[in-house]
Amino acid sequence: MSGWIVYEIAVRSASGNIRGLISDSINLTLQQRNQ
Repeated sequence: MSGWIVYEIAVRSASGNIRGLISDSINLTLQQRNQ
């Protein structure tokens, strides 16, 4: 799972979508807490 997150960060960083990355990180954290 962590490998996918690293890949996602690399892709979003390359596209310069910093806000999207932050939003996804928050959403992912909330999903992990809900599980």
